[in-house]
Amino acid sequence: FAAAGVVDIGFAASYATLAWSVARRSCGALPRFGAIGVSVGALADVVENVLLLRNLERGSGLDDAAVDLMRAAGGAKWAFAAVGVVLLVVNRFLERRRQPANASS
Repeated sequence: FAAAGVVDIGFAASYATLAWSVARRSCGALPRFGAIGVSVGALADVVENVLLLRNLERGSGLDDAAVDLMRAAGGAKWAFAAVGVVLLVVNRFLERRRQPANASS
């Protein structure tokens, strides 16, 4: 579990970077809000993984509050990342609708 937690921290940085890369190719506020959402989700993912590593160190001294905090960070990760991705996808859909029918994407 510990190795997966460490690897997931790098993965979180990767998907936040990808969101900003997608947002930079677009104009307007919508893609930037999407990238912010994904980035907040990535930050919550890092917090979740740090808490996971701390909880693993605690071993038998682990209490329910520590697990609940880790689960809350996980829930925030999914909520913010999902909203961010939806905003990026909606923006892409709107951009494609604005293009003339004969333009390539």
